[in-house]
Amino acid sequence: MNTNFDKQRFVKCLKYRLTDRFMITYSILALVVCLPMMGVVFATGATSFPLLASCVYTLLFGVVLATNKHFDTLLPATAFEKFASFCAAVAIYVAAIFAVVGSATLVLAATGMQRNPDFPTVRFGSALMAVFASMPIGVMVGNLRRINTQSAGLAMIIPMLVGIALIYLSWKFTALWMLLAMAAVGLALWYLAYRGYCRRQVS
Repeated sequence: MNTNFDKQRFVKCLKYRLTDRFMITYSILALVVCLPMMGVVFATGATSFPLLASCVYTLLFGVVLATNKHFDTLLPATAFEKFASFCAAVAIYVAAIFAVVGSATLVLAATGMQRNPDFPTVRFGSALMAVFASMPIGVMVGNLRRINTQSAGLAMIIPMLVGIALIYLSWKFTALWMLLAMAAVGLALWYLAYRGYCRRQVS
């Protein structure tokens, strides 16, 4: 097989990712967990909370790679094409979850039940950067050779805790250097996740 990047192989892998039962299952799970938090908007007017929750719970995708290891290995493509298609599928599903939860939050804020909705002041950049920097941790756990219930749980819980901590720090220290530092850490972790994925494919 040609090791150069092939667009057709990438598109085929992406189609598989988007229709993968694990990806769909955990996307629905993430959405189901986030939607009840809309009640927080009615109770407190804190429109940022459900959006933050949707941001954190998208880290469930770390478990997808762990539970889908066997089928993922059989995809007829290079390691980079498969890894890139996984990242692209995650980005699409994350955008969809944000769109649903964000739209619901906007509707609630527009009902007039909250006099001072804080939606315009939600720091999306900080939250997204925190997810960008913490999600690779779940992917690295998912790259382990022996995948079991415990490692899958770690792939979900550890990134969530790291993501929450990073979001808290980024909201407390809103300096630009904080966001740049998270971006640098995120890039390094994604590179390590990709190298681990390559080793998993070889083994």
